[in-house]
Amino acid sequence: MTYDEMQKLHPPGGRVIQSCGARRWRINLPIGKNPATGKKLVHHKPIRGSKADAQRYVDWITSLLSSGQAIPATVSQSQLRELATLQTKADRLRATLQAAVRDGAIVEPGDLVLPAPAADAILPQKPHPRTPIRRGRRLDFWSDRLFR
Repeated sequence: MTYDEMQKLHPPGGRVIQSCGARRWRINLPIGKNPATGKKLVHHKPIRGSKADAQRYVDWITSLLSSGQAIPATVSQSQLRELATLQTKADRLRATLQAAVRDGAIVEPGDLVLPAPAADAILPQKPHPRTPIRRGRRLDFWSDRLFR
């Protein structure tokens, strides 16, 4: 899809990059129409960083679309930073354990058994939307309104 075709789908007055707070941006980039339904297809992507980062992402996706390539799955910079932090922690722990074994520590015999993650860790339970949490306590929605 060429840039001119994208401009027809998304007029110049519309916003492709929208601000969503401090250093947060939402990309809403039209990528064509669904041939079966005729509805517009829009690529949505949240970006953390400067507006220039968001503009670079839009330029990159636009160049991919204009060359006829599909939009690939991406990994965010925050995910890469988290991975680097975890790798650093693992390297430090490995060095500490190797030093302990060199100094004469004995590894306990037996199989390594890791505890299964709790169900709450996998899918955190959110309170009902009408149950506000204030000062660490859940308050009933209607009693909170009645007894102000």
